[in-house]
Amino acid sequence: MVFARRWLCTLALLPTLSAVAQLSPHPVAALCFGDCNGDGEVTVDELVIGVNLALGSATLRSCRPLDEGGDGEVTVDELVRAVNLALSSCPMSVDLYRSPVDTAPAGPSSASHGVLPNGRVVEPAGTQVPVNTFPLNLALTPDQAHLIVTNDGYGNEDFGRDVQVVDTASLAVTRTAAPHYLGLALSRDGQRAFVSNGKDNIVQSMELVGGQLSAPEVLATLPEGTYPTGLTVSPDGRYLYVIALLSNSFWTVDLETREVFAGPYVGNFPYAVVASADGQRAFVSSWGLNNGNPTGVIPAPLPPFDPNAISMSSIVAVNVGDPTLPVFEKYIPVARSMKIDNRSVFGGSHPSAMALSPDGALLYVTATNVDLLVVIDTATLATVAEVQLNQFDSGRGTLALQGLHPNALAVSADGQRIYIADAGINAVQVIAADPPARTFQPAGFIPTGWYPSALALSGDGSRLYVANGKGLGVGANGADLVNISTQTLSQTEYYIGRIIHGGVSVIDNVNTYDLTAGTAAVRSHNGFDAVSLSWTDTTPGPGEIQRRQPVPVDFGSGPSSLIKHVVFILKENRTYDQVFGDLPEGNGDSRLTLFGERVTPNHHALARQYAFGDNFYNDGEVSIPGHEWIDQGNCTDWSEKTWPFNYNNGGISETVAQTGQEGFTKAGYIFELLDREQVPFRVYGEAFALLSRLAAGINGGGVPSIFGKLVQASGGITNLVAHTGDILAGDLVALRDAGIDVDILTRDVWPNLRLDYPSNILADRTDVERAHIIEEELARYEAQGALPAFLFIWLPNDHTFGAAPNSPTPESAVADNDRALGLVVDALSHSSFWKDMAIFVSEDDAQDGQDHVSAHRTLSLVISPYVRRGYVSHVHHSNVGMLKTMELMLGIGPLSQYDRHATDMRDYFTSVPDLTPYSALAANVRPELNPPPAQAANAYLREAATASVQLDLDNYDEAGPELSRVLWLVHVGQRVEHERRWAVAFTLCLLGLLLSGGLAMQRAVQRAA
Repeated sequence: MVFARRWLCTLALLPTLSAVAQLSPHPVAALCFGDCNGDGEVTVDELVIGVNLALGSATLRSCRPLDEGGDGEVTVDELVRAVNLALSSCPMSVDLYRSPVDTAPAGPSSASHGVLPNGRVVEPAGTQVPVNTFPLNLALTPDQAHLIVTNDGYGNEDFGRDVQVVDTASLAVTRTAAPHYLGLALSRDGQRAFVSNGKDNIVQSMELVGGQLSAPEVLATLPEGTYPTGLTVSPDGRYLYVIALLSNSFWTVDLETREVFAGPYVGNFPYAVVASADGQRAFVSSWGLNNGNPTGVIPAPLPPFDPNAISMSSIVAVNVGDPTLPVFEKYIPVARSMKIDNRSVFGGSHPSAMALSPDGALLYVTATNVDLLVVIDTATLATVAEVQLNQFDSGRGTLALQGLHPNALAVSADGQRIYIADAGINAVQVIAADPPARTFQPAGFIPTGWYPSALALSGDGSRLYVANGKGLGVGANGADLVNISTQTLSQTEYYIGRIIHGGVSVIDNVNTYDLTAGTAAVRSHNGFDAVSLSWTDTTPGPGEIQRRQPVPVDFGSGPSSLIKHVVFILKENRTYDQVFGDLPEGNGDSRLTLFGERVTPNHHALARQYAFGDNFYNDGEVSIPGHEWIDQGNCTDWSEKTWPFNYNNGGISETVAQTGQEGFTKAGYIFELLDREQVPFRVYGEAFALLSRLAAGINGGGVPSIFGKLVQASGGITNLVAHTGDILAGDLVALRDAGIDVDILTRDVWPNLRLDYPSNILADRTDVERAHIIEEELARYEAQGALPAFLFIWLPNDHTFGAAPNSPTPESAVADNDRALGLVVDALSHSSFWKDMAIFVSEDDAQDGQDHVSAHRTLSLVISPYVRRGYVSHVHHSNVGMLKTMELMLGIGPLSQYDRHATDMRDYFTSVPDLTPYSALAANVRPELNPPPAQAANAYLREAATASVQLDLDNYDEAGPELSRVLWLVHVGQRVEHERRWAVAFTLCLLGLLLSGGLAMQRAVQRAA
């Protein structure tokens, strides 16, 4: 500190040197130069930090607002500039990124406008044609008269999937029920449509007659467990090429004889297939990180042996010179400029959509997970171009923020335009192509609906059809959909997977579309244009931002000087109205409240004493994408596209679906970011923290692989694979009994993870038990005098166990969760770390309930000495905005373009602390177990118990919408039972009154006589 004072004294005498030190004007930026904690001013403390950084003696990791050169060092010239600002002031305004919506709720507001859960807006170009759930394929008949659309979502209101036909003249739509997923191809004459039904391992054929498809008939049957998906017809129209998602295999079907011919193994989880123009080759893209020697067995969730091997993230060329004897030819690696290094690139490139140039000389491939268009020469099979698609000032190369998710292609007949569906920003991107020169230049964007997932272009190039997977978003799934008083509850039409309908945008004259205006709209809809806010020292009004806030102003500033410890508590599956619908301070509907204040007294007390939001949303629909959004600020196309069919008994192993490497985004998880930034953290229960350490594989670069340590601890790969479930469940007893060295796992593999913290939803493990683990660890940290900067705590029992016999009743499970939340906050707020702590509480998704605002709306609690006490936020926020707020406080991030442009939660906070701690409230609901069906008190409870016996309630989301139905059955059954008991009590009371009255009258008569 002596050296720091000498430096400050010297610098204070040199303000006149600033003109010399600043050889070039500093560019306009969001951050005030030298404002290390991002609170809108430069203080002496921050200058001390800068001096100590310059001397190499600071404990702070960095002060990026001081590092003008961006070289990781603080120089004398940079300190002089900071001193000048301290002597004067920071600029009066600051430019920030935030989502375009302020307070509007999520959901469609018209036939052509919608607000998404993340606060972004969709206003698709063209004419909008509503279709059913999650369309992933479009195919235009050769005569251009009909557009075939597959609906690949969870299921429609009648609980099935359709193939629909759009009349391209009238835009009228017909539908034909057809179980299927992902695959669609047309015969060369357009009279037949072929669709894959992976669940039944069949390929189906449907006749197109009079604008209507016939009922599907079986064209070909593949072996059990293959799961056919992607389809394409050979150029001569004789053969149908089929890829199988689960067996990683290639098949040929003779359309004349219906014979089936087995081909080679291709990549892991193959996605799409196209045939070359000359008919000699087929190209197969694969979602997964391929094994070096692909087999029909889905790999366990182990690190890929070499994530950058030639077979990984590749296109497979299959020789189909003899279509009845297809032969593996070659791997074509895709997007090797984005090879996995376990520092800036963690996920595979996800080769997905493919399209050929009109002359067949080039193959265009979308590398969805790294935002690239890859161009391959079909003669040499060499990559000739990688086109960076992110044009929104988010960095270049491996450092570019990912999130465009290019996933569909269409090419104009002259080859000079390539249309790309960017699902992540709800836009079609136009690439100006000069194939002979091998140049491909991004030209602009066209706005679409939510998650554009397929494209089809008319033959003359004038009309573009865009399938919008999630349409305009989804609004309420509340009382207007379900009449609670008369609902038999035999169906769950309010389940989120069923009500997110897709749409098709029909864009005429697309070849002359104004791309300048379209690009401006896309920028505006996604919040890619910074907003200028004026600094204020008081409570901010519209267009203002408060100085000296605990939330740093932007990425690149921070960490916060007021908040040193960030705690995130994640819970499971509740909507806002299910819990807070009875809270008069917020926008709730008590008719939909299943777990109100009687069941959740701590939730309600925390909401009233600290701060909560009533306009807060989950970014994901269900747990798998929900956890990805929360942990990565992003979600892969794999997870977005596979959860609907997998939740509907689709067939992918749950272990792979939940913990496979296909879920890794480019930047990875927050846990890797914390590791990279050397921020101390501790994780309690989040299985993705286990997964995130596996990214590198053996040859991933960056952080050394832990694969060898895993094998060493397990005594071999076989034992490791056999007990992966025990590792995820934190069952140390089972691990030790299996001969696994738990000490190696806790010391060398997962040092930041409390491994014995229960990491699954288990009926015999309570959240109060989990809370006691937190209390125990907190006492240890108190004794040490230090707490990690970030704690991630999973309290999952509000998920409930339905009405499964001998499991806690739904109210008991939620009451246990509520008591645990109260205990954790009580312990943290009474600790010595409370004075500079912020606790964030939310849910992973809102799938198992109803809400009168939006099926995505959920809980948001913020607890801290620095929150605005009793505050209710009406600002539109989502899980990713909460992640951003925590990142800003920790001085890390961003992870993707989503958290970069999200609205942070600074409106919850103030600069004046209130150190009053929280005291947990006792539970009002006594622990009870569900009875067997035969002992249930009424028909509702009996039906709930019978349904629950058939459900897998030991793993999150395995029950799907059935659990939501069960919860309503229990709720109504309990109400009926309560009313029955009340009626019996009332009757007995009345009889008692009548009896006593009769006796009194008899005595009076006797006395009178």
